[in-house]
Amino acid sequence: VASRILLRGSSGGDGDVQEGTLGDGLILTGTVISVVPVTATFTITATGFTTSVTGTARYVLLGTIVVLFIPSLTGTSNATTLTLTGLPAEIQPTQTSFEELRATDNGIDVLSIARLNAASSTIDLFSSLALGVWTALGTKTIYPLYIVYHRS
Repeated sequence: VASRILLRGSSGGDGDVQEGTLGDGLILTGTVISVVPVTATFTITATGFTTSVTGTARYVLLGTIVVLFIPSLTGTSNATTLTLTGLPAEIQPTQTSFEELRATDNGIDVLSIARLNAASSTIDLFSSLALGVWTALGTKTIYPLYIVYHRS
């Protein structure tokens, strides 16, 4: 059974009301930016390796909520930094936030942290929760992860 949705001012006038339907039990009033999920893939590129390391990332955008999937990325390290580039403008965060993740630094599993930078297509990764640097040799790996954040 679908519930009704009310969109106020949706056709330009202050008093306009349009009705529609959404899933069970959900009634919205006011301006709705998006209620239909947007799903897409993009190429994410990791820097800090001897060769280019890329993967196919995926996301779902529902209004202002983003669910981002980053695949496993691995290679031979040649830098003390690790960044991911290529985040589409549509899902770039509006606030800087931090997310924990599992990684490998010079062959040793570590609990690391990702910094999603506000209004940026780049995610910075650190080898420890204390924002440590990576070892510039050996194997560096990011394991698959999901990041959920709010854009507003």
